[in-house]
Amino acid sequence: MAVVTDTVEVRWFMTGPPPRVVSDWFLHAPVPAITESRADLYLDLADRDDMGVKVRAGNLLELKFRTGVHAGLGLAEGFDGRVESWTKWGFALDPAKTGTGGGDPRWIQVEKTRRTRLYEVAPDGGSSHAVPSMERPGKSGCAAELVEVRVGDQIAWGIGFEAFGTASDLRQVLVDGINGYVADTPLGSLEFGIRDSHSYPAFLSFWPPRC
Repeated sequence: MAVVTDTVEVRWFMTGPPPRVVSDWFLHAPVPAITESRADLYLDLADRDDMGVKVRAGNLLELKFRTGVHAGLGLAEGFDGRVESWTKWGFALDPAKTGTGGGDPRWIQVEKTRRTRLYEVAPDGGSSHAVPSMERPGKSGCAAELVEVRVGDQIAWGIGFEAFGTASDLRQVLVDGINGYVADTPLGSLEFGIRDSHSYPAFLSFWPPRC
């Protein structure tokens, strides 16, 4: 049976390893980050940036489709990015029967090290606010992620925020999540601009460089 998830996301990607100042900034928080390393297979969809197909860690087939693009949400100062809605379908796989792409050039193996911090979005009078959480909230929340990705000898890094859950307006959950993140981890002189803002499918459509 498929698991269906709706999210609202904004991400930034840059080539090369993550600068030390970024890692130190992301990890400076009252609640520690969750660290995960895994290898995912992405289907090369050429210039399509509105959908993604991947095998997550050999045990989940994930399909995702962009369902909306949002402007004028007023992200926290220092963040300017492309905010998008996505619907994802997840199908469990048998790891014993899942290959590694078998040398098929249409599949790209992406090695990841992810550090994730979670925020639960709770009502606050007539509005809402985000508070750090030690585990994925059961209703609505926002995940802040610092990731290093590697394909062969090519390295890139990214930071992103993903709102999820049952809230009627996940766009507001995203804004609250970013505001909550900045509240306990001030940006200082760091900035993330629109030029580097890409979804995973958009970034992988041009990175790593194809021969």
